Amino acid sequence: MMVTYIFLLTFQYDFAKDGLVYSSPFVLMFVRYLIAAVTLLALARTFRPIINKDIIILAIVTSIGTILWILGLQNIQFSQSAVLSFTFPLFAIPLSSLILKEGSSKIVWIGAIIGFAGTVIYSLPLYSTRFTTLAVIFSVGGALFVALYAVYARKVRLLQSSRVAGTQFLLGSVVLLVLIPNGVTLTLAPRFLIDLLYVSIPGGAVSFYLWFVMSKLETVGRLSVLTFAVPAATVVVQFLQTDYVPPDSSLVGIFLVFLGIFISRRD
Repeated sequence: MMVTYIFLLTFQYDFAKDGLVYSSPFVLMFVRYLIAAVTLLALARTFRPIINKDIIILAIVTSIGTILWILGLQNIQFSQSAVLSFTFPLFAIPLSSLILKEGSSKIVWIGAIIGFAGTVIYSLPLYSTRFTTLAVIFSVGGALFVALYAVYARKVRLLQSSRVAGTQFLLGSVVLLVLIPNGVTLTLAPRFLIDLLYVSIPGGAVSFYLWFVMSKLETVGRLSVLTFAVPAATVVVQFLQTDYVPPDSSLVGIFLVFLGIFISRRD
């Protein structure tokens, strides 16, 4: 399941970045959420959402994380967005300890600190303009809310995965609908439809469903650190497409991020 999850998310950033050429971010994410919600609730064989406090919190933090991610993606390359977004394990480790009481040892905390230092170093070359600075802030802020999503996904693990994920997308679409008036552009080009379908189903419904299923089997810390294969693969994809090579300082930052994750997994 994790191999499939990593594969699907590797291309998610590329399709989402291309989709922003044809659509404003809130419109793109609103339609994505609706498609994903219908897909997952159909899989659950019921269109009755699950409504309780934890599910509402889950939907809110997920939609906020999505908003921050897509706003950040507008002004940086998709491989940069992937690296910054997948710093979420560095937040998930302490949050799972605080909220779920899933204890973490000293070595996990050491790994998290090293990984966070790598994130800071990786981000430094991106602070070139006000727009990219905001993109970094949005992307890392989004990672914090993704970490909260991972924690609450674990918290509701005893519920039906497809129904929980479908409810999350359905409630999140309401949040995104409220924000649509802040920017509405949409061009229904064939390429956009391909982008939309990918981010909605493989990169949306399927990947979220897989995460909920995996959350039943493993703690947040151990599960989330495995996802650092996503930004690594995304950097490779962008290199193959554009020959883009991150600056030396960014490569050092990437190395430290992965070193931190490797250390965390030694627990």
